[in-house]
Amino acid sequence: LLASVLTLAIISGSISFVQGGSAEEFCLPFVASSVYFFIKIINENDFGKKYLLINGAIAGCVSLIKFNLLGLWFIWMALYFFKLISLKEIKKAFISCVYFLVGMFIPIFISILYFVINGALRDYYDVYITFNLTAYSTTIDLKTRILNMFSAIFQQMKYNRTIYILLCLGFVNCLTTKILKNIWINIFILLSFIFLMIGVYIGGLPFIYYFLCFEAYIIFGFIFVFSIVQNYLSSQTLAICILCGGMIFSVHYPLKSPNRGCMNIPQSAYAQYVFKDIIDKSKNKTLLNYDNLDGGFYTTCNIVPNVKYFMRQNVGYDRYPQIIDGQREAIKNKEIEFVVIREYKDTIGYRKNIPYLNDNYKEIKKFKQLYEGMDFTYYLYCLK
Repeated sequence: LLASVLTLAIISGSISFVQGGSAEEFCLPFVASSVYFFIKIINENDFGKKYLLINGAIAGCVSLIKFNLLGLWFIWMALYFFKLISLKEIKKAFISCVYFLVGMFIPIFISILYFVINGALRDYYDVYITFNLTAYSTTIDLKTRILNMFSAIFQQMKYNRTIYILLCLGFVNCLTTKILKNIWINIFILLSFIFLMIGVYIGGLPFIYYFLCFEAYIIFGFIFVFSIVQNYLSSQTLAICILCGGMIFSVHYPLKSPNRGCMNIPQSAYAQYVFKDIIDKSKNKTLLNYDNLDGGFYTTCNIVPNVKYFMRQNVGYDRYPQIIDGQREAIKNKEIEFVVIREYKDTIGYRKNIPYLNDNYKEIKKFKQLYEGMDFTYYLYCLK
C-alpha cells in the first residue's frame, strides 16, 4: 500500500508530468490497472472471463487515446494465452482471445457509432489514424530507430535519478525473482515494458511527456527495497520508518514538480487572462491560436473554435501543410475576430510577414510572459 502512495508521489513530481493533460497522463491509470490485473490473475490462478472483458475494454480505451501504447496489451494477451496453453487449456486459450477482443471492441464501437451519427467517420480516420501514422514518425532507417529508441528511454530515465534507480531496482527484482516468484509475472513485467517502449519511441521523437506511462513500473522498485529492509527491522520499527519515509516522500516530490514555479502567480501575469478581459467585451467571440500548440486561450475565454485548424501540432509545414494553409485561409476570409500570435527570440517579427494578417487585422494588445524558462511575447489581433 505504501509503495502505491510513494509511486504516486514520485510521478506527481516527475518532469514528465509537466503541463499535464497529455495522452500519456490519461493512459497511466489504464497501464497501472492492466499490470495489476495480470499479476492478480497469475497469483490467484483465476482466469475468469471478467478479467478478459475488463482488460479488453481498457485496451480499447487506450486504442482511442494513443494507439501506439497498445504493445503492453499485446503482451498481456499473448502471455495470458500461452499460460493457458502451458496448463493444457487449449480451447480456453483460444476462447479467451475472443473475450478480450469483444471487450476491446466495446469502446471502439461506441466511438465509431458516435462519429457515424455525426457524419464525421472520415474525419476521425484522417485525423486520428492517417495523421498520427504519417505526420509524426521520422524518416530514418530501422537501425537508427532502434538506437534512438534506447537512447531516448535512458535519457528520459536520467531526468529524474530517483525514478531511474527505482526502475533499475524493479528490473533487478524481476531478474532475481526476489519477490515476484512466478516466472510468468517476471516475463510480463519485462516484456510489457519493452513493447511499450517500442510503441512509444520507435517513431524517433523523444518528447518529455512520453515517459509518463513507464513510471507505473517504479512500484516494483519500492517493493524490492521494502522486501530487503523488512529483513533487518522489527515489524514495529519498520512500520514507523515506512510511515515517516512515506510522509517525507509524499511532501517532497510534489514540491519538486516542474510546475511548482507556477504556484501563487496571479491571473494578471498570464496573457490568457489579460486577453480574455479584452475578448469578453466582444459580441462575436471567435478566436484563432495561430501557428502554435493550443496555449489555453480557448479554455480561458470559454470559446469553442469555429475553424478546423485552430492550433498547430508538433509537425513541420512540409509534413502537413494543411494546418498553416487552413489558418491562413481563415485569416484571409476573416472567419475569426481575434488572432493570437506568440513570438520568442528565434521568431521575433515574424508576425509582420503572415499573409493577410496585417491587411485584415490590427494589433490591439502586446503581453510579455515567462513560459518554461523562456521569454515569450504574445500579441492579440482584432479584425479591422
